[in-house]
Amino acid sequence: MPLLFIFMLFPIFIFAHNITIAVDAIHGKEKAVKNWQPTIDYLNKKLPKYRFELYPFLPTEFSKVKKLIQERKVDFIISPPAMYIDLEVTLGASKILTLVKKNNITKFGSVIITNKSSNIKDISQINKDTRIAAVAPLGFGGWLIGYDTLKKHHIKLNKENIIFFGTQEKVVDAILNNEADVGIIRTGILEELISKNKINLNDIRVLNQHKYEDFPYICSTKLYPEWAFAKTKNVNDKIAREVAITLLTIPEDSNITKSTGYHYHWTVPYDYKDVRELMQRLEVGPYKDQSSKYIQLWINNHKELFYAIIFILILITIFLIYGKYINTKLQKEKKEKEILLEKIKKLAYYDVLTNIPNRLSVMQSFEQILANAQRNNLNIAVMFIDLDGFKTINDTLGHEAGDRVLKDVADIFKSTLRKNDLYGRLGGDEFIVVAQGIDGKENIEKLVRKLLDKINAIPLPSPLNEQFGANIGVVSITPCKDTTVEKLMSESDVLMYDIKRQGKNSYKIKFLKC
Repeated sequence: MPLLFIFMLFPIFIFAHNITIAVDAIHGKEKAVKNWQPTIDYLNKKLPKYRFELYPFLPTEFSKVKKLIQERKVDFIISPPAMYIDLEVTLGASKILTLVKKNNITKFGSVIITNKSSNIKDISQINKDTRIAAVAPLGFGGWLIGYDTLKKHHIKLNKENIIFFGTQEKVVDAILNNEADVGIIRTGILEELISKNKINLNDIRVLNQHKYEDFPYICSTKLYPEWAFAKTKNVNDKIAREVAITLLTIPEDSNITKSTGYHYHWTVPYDYKDVRELMQRLEVGPYKDQSSKYIQLWINNHKELFYAIIFILILITIFLIYGKYINTKLQKEKKEKEILLEKIKKLAYYDVLTNIPNRLSVMQSFEQILANAQRNNLNIAVMFIDLDGFKTINDTLGHEAGDRVLKDVADIFKSTLRKNDLYGRLGGDEFIVVAQGIDGKENIEKLVRKLLDKINAIPLPSPLNEQFGANIGVVSITPCKDTTVEKLMSESDVLMYDIKRQGKNSYKIKFLKC
């Protein structure tokens, strides 16, 4: 009877349809066989008309798997979400199931870790010089989710400092051995390694830690749907339906997976829209350089509109350049006019020789000082100054020497008087000083003597130095409403001439009252 049974099954073994299921070996191929072979055995037992084979591959071998799919050597694939999206877009793969892990966990994320002894204590301290350890370029939990989180924190990385180690454990080892500064692994890995006494959590620092309800693992990022079980175009819908139904019959606490220590079962396929959007955001996998591809596609489909836009942009650029030229020219002309106006103003209000205010400027400023003194009840001292012996200097030494003397007098005013005092040249060898807020005979005499002494000290050859000096008539007053500029200048002028008649090179002060 047993021989007859075997004989009856013989055709089935000969003509069984070989079906290859590829699986991403994130912990290494040996571990992948241990974790997933029981599922393959279960399918072979439940669907004996097919012969299921396991093909484990490292994350870094994904391109090789894509080639095998194109060669019709792989029928199904169990992979992280990013790999599934890549296959869906590039090779037309379709998800038929989503993985459910222990405790009915259907989502996962990334953990961003560093060595406890590292100076990096916060995610914001990561920069372009930081060495990043990750699993693979399309590793979802072991790279892309963490990378997306870093980008959301506006952290720029240097591609040369990103190292892909191939497996999750190797990333953790790299951090513990200081081969990298920051590691990105999928959630659940730390807890698994701790439970097997392979690492001590006290040696690791978790960055940007998040906590989610009903999610028991350490996490640093947003959560995404678990792995997908997908069919390729190499297998028909009938077989895919049979495989999906069979895998859905694996109970949650089945001995099939429990014996491996890797508890899992399957559920209906989840929506992987968030995964697709993340990949588009990062422009990885099939979305690499998608911005430039979309632009090129748009240009190819709208050539006339594109050339019209380019032409308009060229015109706008020309107008902008021309506008800038005109604006620069106008600004230059405006500046030149301002300089010219300033020169005209200076000629109108400043003495050309001494570069101090002239009579017109003095009269206008004097009016303002007088009005301010009247409002605030301030005392002012008006000094009318005439130079003695100036004509002799001009006649003996020439006008150039006389001009030098006038300039020296102006410099004396600039260095001796306060900023709010008024001084100017009225014409010839006559000057005026209006000192504000000064009162008392002692203070006024002190200022007058200082001016007189400095004027007398102007260097001149003998005997001209003995003949040269100044006559200063001073009027001091706290002005009232009837006080005028003309009256004060007249009073100080009269005092100056009194000095000139009496003996020269001196001063006379008169205190006026309203």
